[in-house]
Amino acid sequence: GEEYEALLSIPLGEATPGEALNVEIVLEHENLGARFTTPLAVVPARQQGTVYVVTGNRYHTGAAEDQAAEMERAIAQVRRNCLVAEQDERYGFDLGDAYTWRTALVAQPELRDDVRRLVGMLRCGGHPGYGTPDERIVCGEVLVRNLAYGVQAQDELLGDPGGCYFAWNVPGICPQTPEILAEAGLMGLVGNVPVRGKPSLFRHQAPSGARVLHRHKRGMEGPGSLAALREAVSEQSREVMTEGLGSDILVVESATVPPEPFYLGACGSLRQASPSIVVSGTGGHEFMREALDRAGAEGGVTLATTARVMHTHRLGELVSQPEVKIAYGAVEHLVLDAERWATFAALLGAQYPESALDLCWRQLLFTGRPDCLGFAATPEVYVDTLAALHEAATVARHVGDEAAAYIAGQADTASGAPPRLDPHDAEALVVFNPSSWMRTDVCEARVAFPRGAAGITVFDDGGRPVAFGPLMVEKLNTRMVFACIRFVARDVPALGYRTYYVQRSGKTAQMEPRAGAQIENEYFLVLADPLTGALAKLVDKDSGVECGVGPLNDVLALDEDAARTAGGRDLWTTGAMTRPDGGPAKVTVVQTEWMQELESTIPFLGGEVVRTLTLYAGVRRVDCSVRLEGVDVEDR
Repeated sequence: GEEYEALLSIPLGEATPGEALNVEIVLEHENLGARFTTPLAVVPARQQGTVYVVTGNRYHTGAAEDQAAEMERAIAQVRRNCLVAEQDERYGFDLGDAYTWRTALVAQPELRDDVRRLVGMLRCGGHPGYGTPDERIVCGEVLVRNLAYGVQAQDELLGDPGGCYFAWNVPGICPQTPEILAEAGLMGLVGNVPVRGKPSLFRHQAPSGARVLHRHKRGMEGPGSLAALREAVSEQSREVMTEGLGSDILVVESATVPPEPFYLGACGSLRQASPSIVVSGTGGHEFMREALDRAGAEGGVTLATTARVMHTHRLGELVSQPEVKIAYGAVEHLVLDAERWATFAALLGAQYPESALDLCWRQLLFTGRPDCLGFAATPEVYVDTLAALHEAATVARHVGDEAAAYIAGQADTASGAPPRLDPHDAEALVVFNPSSWMRTDVCEARVAFPRGAAGITVFDDGGRPVAFGPLMVEKLNTRMVFACIRFVARDVPALGYRTYYVQRSGKTAQMEPRAGAQIENEYFLVLADPLTGALAKLVDKDSGVECGVGPLNDVLALDEDAARTAGGRDLWTTGAMTRPDGGPAKVTVVQTEWMQELESTIPFLGGEVVRTLTLYAGVRRVDCSVRLEGVDVEDR
């Protein structure tokens, strides 16, 4: 009652391709026998060579998972693959991205020796990337860290840094990726980004001129049997094999939880097929090495070079779930700043918070994937992504605050205090400039007064009063115990600091309202349209040039075509457009000696659009914000 599959070699003699032959087959087993005749179609002889099948890792679960579920599945998957590899000495498997197999090997140290042995035998391999970030959205530092973490993990835990990057099931490839891969010592990448007109094998060039080999493949779900595997190998490798390459690669997306049972005991016979089918996790590395050898040999394969954009155009993914993308960008900056301050503090003697920053980067690399950052398909993944970003932000903010406090503690703020200032009645406020140029810019500072304060006055290091504005004040009875203030810090040295002093007395200047819809400082003149509230004019006062004629910060709503948006992944509209109500807008202008602010409010779709424009004295910049309050954005 059991079903078996056998691979037979049938001599064709002088038969030509396209001819039909009748073949008689006799089956005998103990005292049983069967005889039947079947027609066979003669097909052209297959190309000789080797096709590396990369399997054992990619499996569509049907629904996106949170971190805990994904890690549990990864551990079980590595264990199953090791069991099959133990039974079949020709079977090899792909470990996948480092964040999965690294967790498995750390959680199950008894597997580490088995995996390292298989890696040394060129049967098992991982990807030289910690994850697969959404290269349309993440910053360049995340791309670099992704490779740095992945290559280090492979070298440390597997003993092999790898040579082939997999850009698989990603919506795009960053133009600088070839340069980053080349700098990391990788030979090339295998990807399946669906870009029309892309060659099957080419040299992918970055804007800098750096190039790596790029094998473009089509995704394939399955196969479900050895026959389907051989058919897929024949179909997908025909193009490059006929071009003169002696090898190719087939990336398998398993239809069931890998490893598929049909591999067990069959990998030896697959190697005897034509072309030879090698089931190996190092297939990407082996293919790249052989392809580069053929391309570099005299009279070898000629490969095209292209630097075209490798992105799919799913605009819905770029604008949907904006809070996740905004949070991710904010955490990127927090982690980079914290790392910078921690480095400066370590140079002054502080202990570098390696574990804390390592956690932050791993959370960024994990949540930077297309199925988290690009578009979280389930509420569980959405919440898990925000939770991971919140953890990274909390840790990074703590690291940055501790490092800045340590550096500030090394500054001699007492001897540089103005003579007129009582050191027992003031707090030193150290403003750092991490840039490589002198800066004048807006600062926000949190100041605590354990003994309470009757008021606040800010002085610079020359004893001159500095205008400021309170953003938030906490009082106990009638005395201030905490305040968050904003002021302009002027001429802070590059990679240096300047000290300000907060005195526990004085009065805060109040914002004064005035009429009109115009604000200006020494650099810009800004005019709002009193009817719509949008920016109507922006003039550079130095040159007299109008930088733009409005409306520059207008707001409109487009109705989505819900039937075509693929659950939010695509962006299609019906063409219907809604602008804010006809107005007039409510426009208010307030000012102090150091800033001017214009705010306009206008009704819009059941709520309000609030636009704020701010100019600071001495700062060559216009700060602009647009808020939607109570606006109905459903299907828009």
